[in-house]
Amino acid sequence: MTNDTKLLEPDGQTRESTRDPLLHVDAIPQRALLRLLASSHRRGVVEPRLITSLARGFKGNVAMRLDRLSSLIASGTPTLKALGQVPHAIDASALMALDLAEQDGRLGAMYDVLLESCPGLSQQLRSSHESPEKELLRSTVGMFLAYLILTFLMVFVLPTFEKMFDEFGIELPRMLVILFAAKAYVPFVLLAFFLLVFAYCVWNSEVILWAFFSRFRPLAWEVRAVPSPIKLLSLLAIATESDRPLDAGIASLAQSHPNSRLRVQLKQVATRISRGQEAIPALAAERVLTQHEATALGMTRSTSARAWLLRWFAAKRWERSQIWAPLFARTLATFSTLFLGFIVAWTAIGVMMALVSLIAGLS
Repeated sequence: MTNDTKLLEPDGQTRESTRDPLLHVDAIPQRALLRLLASSHRRGVVEPRLITSLARGFKGNVAMRLDRLSSLIASGTPTLKALGQVPHAIDASALMALDLAEQDGRLGAMYDVLLESCPGLSQQLRSSHESPEKELLRSTVGMFLAYLILTFLMVFVLPTFEKMFDEFGIELPRMLVILFAAKAYVPFVLLAFFLLVFAYCVWNSEVILWAFFSRFRPLAWEVRAVPSPIKLLSLLAIATESDRPLDAGIASLAQSHPNSRLRVQLKQVATRISRGQEAIPALAAERVLTQHEATALGMTRSTSARAWLLRWFAAKRWERSQIWAPLFARTLATFSTLFLGFIVAWTAIGVMMALVSLIAGLS
C-alpha cells in the first residue's frame, strides 16, 4: 500500500503514514504465520506444507488452528477466506485489513504494514501487566470477603451484644448505636460498588477478558488489547485511501466485522449511504465518529489527509482510554479500600467498646 503523505520522525527522517501501531500484530504465532503468508504471496503461491511445518513448532490450540488452516488451503480455499474460517488464527482487525487490501490489489504491501516494527510507539501502546483491572479485582474480592464478615457480625454477633445489654440493663455504646442505625444502608452502598464494578467490566469487557486469558497464554503476553471501536478507525483509514469509494469499504466492513455491535452500526451507516447521505456524516450519525472528528474530516477532500486524520483520531482515542479507564478503576479501588477500612475499624472499635462497657457494668 502506498501513500504520498509523509510524517517527520524525531531523527529527521520520514516514514509512510500507512504505518499503524494499532493494527500491528504482536502475538508470536500470528506474526510467524503472517511472515510465512507474506513470503508465499511474493512467490505467488501459498504452500500448505509450510503452514503444517509451522504448526509443528507450536502446541495446543495454536497448532490445531494452523493445521486446520493448512487443510483448508490445501482443499483449494482462498487464503483470506481460509483465515476467516479459522477463528483466532490472526487478529480479526488484521484480517479485515488484509481483506480490504486484497480488494484494492495491495495485499503484499498490507502484509508489510502489519509486520512493520514500530518500537517507539508500539512500546507505549502495550498493555501493562500491572493493569488497574488487577487492582480493581483485588478490591472487589476484598470487598466481597469483608461483606461476608460484616454480614456475619450484623446477623449473629451484634444482635447478641444488643440482647445481653438489654438483659443487664446497660446502655449500648454510642458507636454501636450508630452502627446499628447504619447497618440498613451498608448493603446498598456495597451493592452500588458492585454495580459500578460490573458496569466498568461490561464497558471494557473486550480488554479485560483478553488480559485475563492472556495470563495463561505466554505467547499472547505481548498482544496489545486495543478495543475494536478504536481499531475500526484504522480500518476506515485503509478504506479511505483505497482506490475504491469509501462506501464500498464500509459495506465490506459491515459484512465481516467480528464485533456484533459495530457490525450493526456499520450496516446502519451503509443503509444511510444507500439513501443518499455522504459517508462521513453517516458515520457521525451512527456514532462511529464523533461530531468533532466528522467536522475535521469534512474540511478536506484529500484521501491521504483523511486517512492520516483517522489514524490520528484512533491513536488519540487509545491514549485517552489509557488515561481515563485506569483513573476510574484506581479511583474506585481506592475509595472502596478506604470505605472498607472505615467500616471494619468502626465495627472493631464498637465491639471493643461494647466488651469494655459490658465488663464495667458487670463488675
